[in-house]
Amino acid sequence: MPRAGRPGRGASASILEALGSRFDAGVLENGWPTSVHERDGETIAFFAATIKDQPVDGVLRAVTDDEDRASDITLMVRPWAAPKAGIAGVAL
Repeated sequence: MPRAGRPGRGASASILEALGSRFDAGVLENGWPTSVHERDGETIAFFAATIKDQPVDGVLRAVTDDEDRASDITLMVRPWAAPKAGIAGVAL
């Protein structure tokens, strides 16, 4: 997780914590981070999880602005069949 006192720490930490808290409450289940990389204003977390008992892996990238607000969030999960099945019943 990002360290306190670094620029961009607040928003990126919040995003990672939100993702972690959603692992067992939403589409992603049984998740854990496998690697976290940081630099000023940017956090990239690789993770593994399951969706409807199918293993997936993914990447979450969070970029923050000068006021420590999330300015860009990218979430990638593979293989596509598992997320597709997981979101089939989700109302968007």
